[in-house]
Amino acid sequence: MTQFETNYFINNFHIDPKKIILAGNGVDSDFIIKKSTKLKSDKLTTDILFIGSLSSHKRVNLLINAFSSLLTNKLINYSTIQLTIAGQKTLYYPKIQQTYESLSPQIKKKIKFIFDFPQSKLTKLINNCDFLVLPSIQESFGLVLVESWARGKPVIVSNIPSLSELVTKSKGGIIFKADNLLDLIQKMKKLINSPSLCFEYGQNGLKYVKTNYIWEKVNQKICQKIKLY
Repeated sequence: MTQFETNYFINNFHIDPKKIILAGNGVDSDFIIKKSTKLKSDKLTTDILFIGSLSSHKRVNLLINAFSSLLTNKLINYSTIQLTIAGQKTLYYPKIQQTYESLSPQIKKKIKFIFDFPQSKLTKLINNCDFLVLPSIQESFGLVLVESWARGKPVIVSNIPSLSELVTKSKGGIIFKADNLLDLIQKMKKLINSPSLCFEYGQNGLKYVKTNYIWEKVNQKICQKIKLY
């Protein structure tokens, strides 16, 4: 999936590098957005999105707390930001619900949960957001990043190797220190306050996906490597 994962297999299991194909994951070509429009600075709301299972390692509670802190900052008007959390419930979900229920009614109404949404609604979810946040501390790849970039949207991710590798290579977003609430808040502020930066990161990510992670491109990587043998 990633160079980090490849190196792990080489160093820990002593697998011959020639026997490993680094191909990554992919999206269908028809999922790629046809035309990206620049975000308007006078947009009435800023929509933040999380997509993933509602598990402990995804750190949804951290995202909720960061979002809540933004809304309670009296020095800055963040009353127009909204958070959508989309994903499947897990055994950990009651912990997330507990964090949500501890919030004030004013903040709770700014957070929307969507459970078990069909794949057909994925495009609309991403299109409606300004940026995606994936605060996870454990991922093998992070397909949702590729999906977000395919729709021209920037991302914020934790600095775990698999996610930071993709963002560093693509220049498609911002990296924060894993499990660091204050750093996540600062990175969210940066994108909230700069629609032009959001657009730039989104376009970088879109170009990166077109070049590397459409399924046809992934197939080419695999076939070219196989032909060498």
